[in-house]
Amino acid sequence: MDRTAVSAATESFRARDHAKEAMIARMAGGLSPASLRAALADWLIHLAAAPGKQLELASLCAQNAQRITECMVHSSYCNQMTSSGRASSTSICWASAHR
Repeated sequence: MDRTAVSAATESFRARDHAKEAMIARMAGGLSPASLRAALADWLIHLAAAPGKQLELASLCAQNAQRITECMVHSSYCNQMTSSGRASSTSICWASAHR
């Protein structure tokens, strides 16, 4: 293989590496992935030592799960109403659910 072909292949490989690094930078907001991992580990260590915060987060999780379940049930009900012709649109169901 001549030098031109090797150089072109090398540039292609470097371009792929550059594209990967740019994608990581966009996803990490320009921060180093290593520093993000260190910050996450620090946060997890502090959370592990804070049972009150764990209970607070578990409570919020349960509340959000309940809200999602209620929305899913309501959405299912509205879909049944509109498909059976008993309601003219889902906006009626939406408005009645969010008074």
